[in-house]
Amino acid sequence: MLASLPDPCDPLTKHKCIIRVRQYAQWEEKQKDFRRARSVWERALDVNYNAVQIWLKYAEMEMRHRFVNHARNVWDRAVTLMPRVDQLW
Repeated sequence: MLASLPDPCDPLTKHKCIIRVRQYAQWEEKQKDFRRARSVWERALDVNYNAVQIWLKYAEMEMRHRFVNHARNVWDRAVTLMPRVDQLW
């Protein structure tokens, strides 16, 4: 039974998980429940803080809704954890 489970270290599996997380966070955003959307993004970052796309989408959500201080905090954390990633600058 365990052999049928996907390998969590497989890049394709990680990519699918990122897509699902993004879809769920965007759904919460559409419902105007920004606290829950932030919670979804934060949980995704707890699992994989190296996923640049998660940081980008999270910060974009904050900026789209003009939560400037939240966006600034997200950007600051992202560049602190991954200072050499050009996409974050």
